[in-house]
Formats: sequence, C-alpha cells, structure tokens
Amino acid sequence: MLEEAYNVDKAIAVIGPLLSKSAITCARRADELNLPIMLLTQKEGITRDFSYVYRKFLTNSKQVSSLVDYAANQKGFTRYAVFYPENSFGNQLKDIFFKNVIERGGQVVAAESYDTKKNDFAHEIKKLTGLDDMEERERLRQETVSAIIEEEKIDMQYMLKNEKMTKQEIDEYLDELQKELMEADYEPIVDFQAIFVPDNYERAGLIIPQLLYHDIDRDVLKLGTSTYNTKKLIDIAQENANGIVFVGGFFKESKDEDVKSFVQDYIKTYETEPTLLEAESFDAARMIIDLIRSGDLQDREELKEALDGLSNYKGVTGVVRAFNNGEADEDLTLLTIKWKRIRQVAIPRPVTEPQR
Repeated sequence: MLEEAYNVDKAIAVIGPLLSKSAITCARRADELNLPIMLLTQKEGITRDFSYVYRKFLTNSKQVSSLVDYAANQKGFTRYAVFYPENSFGNQLKDIFFKNVIERGGQVVAAESYDTKKNDFAHEIKKLTGLDDMEERERLRQETVSAIIEEEKIDMQYMLKNEKMTKQEIDEYLDELQKELMEADYEPIVDFQAIFVPDNYERAGLIIPQLLYHDIDRDVLKLGTSTYNTKKLIDIAQENANGIVFVGGFFKESKDEDVKSFVQDYIKTYETEPTLLEAESFDAARMIIDLIRSGDLQDREELKEALDGLSNYKGVTGVVRAFNNGEADEDLTLLTIKWKRIRQVAIPRPVTEPQR
C-alpha cells in the first residue's frame, strides 16, 4: 500500500497506520523513500531514528508529562504517590511517572500495585499509607508515648514542687494520658500531595471512592489518563469523582469554535460523535493540507521542510508547538470533574499566534 501511494499515486505524504507493528515497517520504508509519513500510533520513540517520520498522536509519555507539569508548575506540588495495576500498562505508566517527577525535582514517596482481578483495594491502600505493618506502627507508637510521658514527668515535677498537684494526682494523670495515647486510632501516613492512578475508568471508578474512604481525602489531587474521559466514570464513582484531573486529548464539549464545528460536521456526516482517534486523524490530515496550500508546496522535500519548521499549529486536539525529532510537542487538554460534569481545566498559556 505504501509502495502504491509512492509509485502510483505519487503521494506527497502518507497518514497512518495505527498498529505498532505495521507502523514500524511503514516508518522504515517511508524513510527509505524520503516520503513524509504522519503516524497515528502510541508506540514510544518510533520517530527517533528517522528523518521523514512524524507522529501526531496521544502517547503515554505525553500524558504523564502533561499531568506532572500541571501538578508541579500550576499547583506547586513536589511529593507524589502512584497506585498502579499489576500489568504491563500499569508498570509502564508507573516508570514514566517516576521519571517525570524526578526530572522536575519532585519525589515519589509512595508506590503500590494491585491485582486487576480485585474489586476491594483496602489492603493495598493501607500498604500505600503505612497501615499494613501494624507491629512496626505499634512499636513506633510505644516509643512516642514513652517519650511524651517522660516529658510530662519533667513538667509534673514543677507541679509537685509548688504543691499545685499531689503525687497521687500526678500518677493518675500520667496513667490516664498514657492510656489515652495508646488507645488512639492509627492515622494513615498521607505525606503526598497528588496520587496517580493509571487504569481504565471501570477500576478507577472503584478505586477513587476507596482512596477517600481510607482518608486519602480531597486535598490530595487524583490524577488519571485519557481513559478517564467518559461519563461512565462519573456513573461509577458518583460525587467521589469530583476534582479528578486527567488528560482529555480531545474534548468534544469544548467551547472552541473549531472543535464545535468539527463535532457538528462529523455528527451530520456519520450520525455518531467523534472520538479521540477521529480528532487526531482530522488534525493530522488538515495540518498537512494547510501546509501544502499555504506554502504552495510542490514536492515531498518542501513538505518535510514545512513540517520541520512548523510552529504553534492549532487543531481540534490542541496546539502543536513544533515537531522535535518528528514527535509533536503539544499542549494537551486537561479535564476535571465538577458537579458530575466533565470540564476543561483552565491553564494559563503563553500568548502566541497559532498557525492555521
């Protein structure tokens, strides 16, 4: 198909494919042919070793980078936790999250995985907050209580010396204080400001309420991926979903005129709403067409030069600032849930004139 586009159709560029395996094969051959290709695949690092290969698509690295950027730069957070599924997706996202947090000078102070076959995550959440090792917590409490009692004894010497309390009253007070301190409930150790839960909306809808139940409260920012971008998450988590921040990729309810026009035209044509895939495909095609038309480009080399020099191109999925080694450097849309509705997170952006 690629050979036909090159030899028969005399294509100036190719868009696609989606699958990682075929994308690698097509990328290699397109580069050999000096044929610009715009890939629509999540395969990490696929553009790195080629000169004519570009990618405008939402990847796991882009999502995590946008989330950590928001938490670090907009919220000023430095301490994080990650609660991730025991599968390849969860482990990959966890590793990317660690890398991004460290690069921005932060710390991941708690990390715990869970079995994807479970619906009750109490044990794993307790491990995340230090409530699983009760023997160690009890030892630490005894040491703490002993230190407090010793401090109180020193203070009580003054009371006894000045006849403000009798020895019996002091002994009764210290006994009661020790009993009260030893019987106090253990508090979870929540020393992180944000927690990343990279999973699908079904499990996230079960996990988020359980985090809140186990005292990882609303002050701790909950972060998620584009898989959260569905009203089905709200149906499962209900009011517990309020305040979650996740990557949208494409927000079809945006007030942006380009997005509204795209959604309306798509529904009119196909009688269904567009998804992220359709929006990314539309942006990739329109970007290439706009570059060809605006620059009156005649051949593949001219298109490659235009792609390499692209700056602040505005599409329905956001703004592409530039292509770096073939990878689109994008301002991704972040979404949140408020009053059981998905809304766009308002983030101050530098004022630049977008290309069209």
